[in-house]
Amino acid sequence: MRYTITSQQFDFLRKEKHIEFEGFFSETRVETLKSLLDAAREKNPTGRDLERNNRSLYKALKFSKLGQATAALFNKSKLKVAFTQYYPPYHSIDALEDLSCITELVGGALINLSSEPMPDFPYLPMEAGDIGFYRREFPIDFTELEIPVLLIAFATQNSRYKLQEKDPHTHLLKKLGYGFGDTLLEETHPLIIK
Repeated sequence: MRYTITSQQFDFLRKEKHIEFEGFFSETRVETLKSLLDAAREKNPTGRDLERNNRSLYKALKFSKLGQATAALFNKSKLKVAFTQYYPPYHSIDALEDLSCITELVGGALINLSSEPMPDFPYLPMEAGDIGFYRREFPIDFTELEIPVLLIAFATQNSRYKLQEKDPHTHLLKKLGYGFGDTLLEETHPLIIK
C-alpha cells in the first residue's frame, strides 16, 4: 500500500518549512526501533549512522512508508539517507544545512521514540510514533532535546562530503575512505526511493 501525501500537506511544508504527522509509526514499531537503537548505541556511543553495521536495524529503518512520504513531501524522486543520528548531540537552534557535513540536503525527519511527551515546542513531534519533517533551512531547537529521538537527514543523489565545523561528526566519513568533496556512494548512503 502506497503512502500518499495530500497537496495541502505538501504546500504546508513548502510554506511553513515544517510539518508534523501524529501516529506515523505504531507503538510496536516505536518499541522495536528504540530497542534496536539503544542496543546499537551501546556499541557506538556517537549515535551516528547506527544502522550502517547493524543489519537488523537497517532492515527496521528501511520502511517504505517513510521513503514514500519523504519523497512526496520534498518532491524528489531519488533521495538518499545523508545521515541518521540517535539522540542528536546538538545543543543549539540551527538548520540542518548548517549542521551537516553533507551537501545537497533537502531536509530531515525527527521521529519521537520516547514514552514521555516531547518538551512543548510547537513544531517538534510530541508523542511516541509522531514524526516531524523539516526543510533543510528550518531552524530546529535542539537546546532541550534530551529524550530519545531519531534524526534522519535526506539529500539528493548528487550529495557530497564537506567540512562543517558545527557537525560534531564531520570527520567520521574519513573512516569510510571519503575525502572532502567526494560524492557519497549508495553503499554507504542508500537511496530511500529508487
